[in-house]
Amino acid sequence: MDCRFNLLQLPLELRQMIYRAYLLVDGGYICDAEALFTGKLRGEAKCRLTQADGKSIDMGLVVTCRAVAKEMLHGGLALRVNTVAFSTFYSDEFRQRGERLQAFRSKDVDCNIFNMMRNVGSCLQGPVYDALKNAYPVFMPVVEHLRGGNPNTDLVAPPDSNYGQAPSLYREFVRLALRLACRYYVEQFNEAMRQDFAIQESRGRRYAPDYHGLAACSIEPWIIPTDDDIAQIMSYNGWPVPSPDDEDFEIHLPRSDDRSKYRFSAAASAIYFLDSLPYHNRAHLRNIILNEDREAVSQPACHVQGLIPFCKENPLLRIERRCSLWGNVFRPDWLSGDPDSRVDPEWVPDPKLRSNQVSRNVATWIMEALVLEHHGMPHGAFSLLLDGGPAPQLCEEIFQTVVQRDVAWQLARDESRRRGYLPARTWIERNGEHPWRWSSYFRPAESDLGYMYEGFPRAMRDVAEKKSVVRCNFDVGVPWDVERIVEERRGRGEQEWNEDWFAHDPLVWETVPPLPSWADCLREDVLRPDENPLPRRSGFDEWLARWDESSDSDDDWAL
Repeated sequence: MDCRFNLLQLPLELRQMIYRAYLLVDGGYICDAEALFTGKLRGEAKCRLTQADGKSIDMGLVVTCRAVAKEMLHGGLALRVNTVAFSTFYSDEFRQRGERLQAFRSKDVDCNIFNMMRNVGSCLQGPVYDALKNAYPVFMPVVEHLRGGNPNTDLVAPPDSNYGQAPSLYREFVRLALRLACRYYVEQFNEAMRQDFAIQESRGRRYAPDYHGLAACSIEPWIIPTDDDIAQIMSYNGWPVPSPDDEDFEIHLPRSDDRSKYRFSAAASAIYFLDSLPYHNRAHLRNIILNEDREAVSQPACHVQGLIPFCKENPLLRIERRCSLWGNVFRPDWLSGDPDSRVDPEWVPDPKLRSNQVSRNVATWIMEALVLEHHGMPHGAFSLLLDGGPAPQLCEEIFQTVVQRDVAWQLARDESRRRGYLPARTWIERNGEHPWRWSSYFRPAESDLGYMYEGFPRAMRDVAEKKSVVRCNFDVGVPWDVERIVEERRGRGEQEWNEDWFAHDPLVWETVPPLPSWADCLREDVLRPDENPLPRRSGFDEWLARWDESSDSDDDWAL
């Protein structure tokens, strides 16, 4: 008797069930980010996936015959039935690239374009005005303020400026304003930049930025930068860039003792993976998981914007971003900019999670998730999970004690103004530019300390009521009594409100098992003593000096 089995004699529906069962693996697929990134730098597309357990993907059945291969979509069915997961990525080889991207793109470029925005009031008219009003009506008070002849306003801002909106939304507004100003009013733009640089030069700035290059800069925060990308960003910022024949020079940051582990986000990995994947393969993808388990460089909360074109291209694609509170969201600290500084015993003798840094960090991730649809993300294609593991109960306590308190504080201060308990403020005075209101710390009577984002209270309510694309795997707590705060603080002035905002109870938090101590958590982001960062070459200073000597003053001007 012939016992041979012919798969193709089974009904198609049954064969499809067999194919799916054959291809489906526990945990789905994961991306080999190191192979992916290394391939990029070498000009090779290496879209390598493995099973979640690290084993190679078994495609033996696909190659048995042409008929089976066709029914299994030439392997594409595997991408339909399995999730594809990406995680934050770190390697010693890419650490300096992350450091350069963080410094030159996310700090220097943004600071320069925000400074440029302060000086283009004369250009915000006619077609520029109309275009901004149509695209970003929420920021028209900024336009009117600058048109009113207020270039040297206190609204100078660090890179996460926002005027009460998601930081990326404000950055896009500024970029559009500058591009249009260059296009329609080039003479006024150039004159404004010349005047501004004259002021900066008198204060010690050595090199003029490439103002037109900055206005047109298309290098996004989520790129994996090549050497050419870094050189391009440096030139925009006015840094001297080596000529191709200068073999003795390498691009290094001025700071060489920074021992921080600069990582790339899971979203950045996914963007490059999808960009490297042919369309006929991308079309089969159904579910992507972004495990943002560690802090990453270059404004990571907004990086999912780079996935929007792929979600538009493939309406069936669903992206879930999982952000670890303990490993990622809670860690940025406005007092200590880089991870190395957070564990510097001379700067922070006893590292603890400070209450006054929690809400700002949480709010930024939530607001960036909510603004994605404005940027073009299809409805239902994206969700964000704020992951409290492995200490979800402590997260519950922090959210109830700190986040809900800060939400109520913002609402109470607004209500106190409506009732006349506090002086009225203009839109500009209230919204400012910085979500944490840095200036308020130094001038406590001038701003609303604790004002995070305009929509943050509503966003937290939606999260609690499970009406948001953002969710938590723990209870976010119940709202504080806003009316009670308003009446208890009646009669107190602006400075008292600002000073009392710092009076969180408790002021700091320590972790609980199975987490290590907060200090040890922070040390995960720093090289060990036996791991030495690559030294800065002594030739940098020598080359810089030569560049100064050989540069004619007229050539320094970038316009």
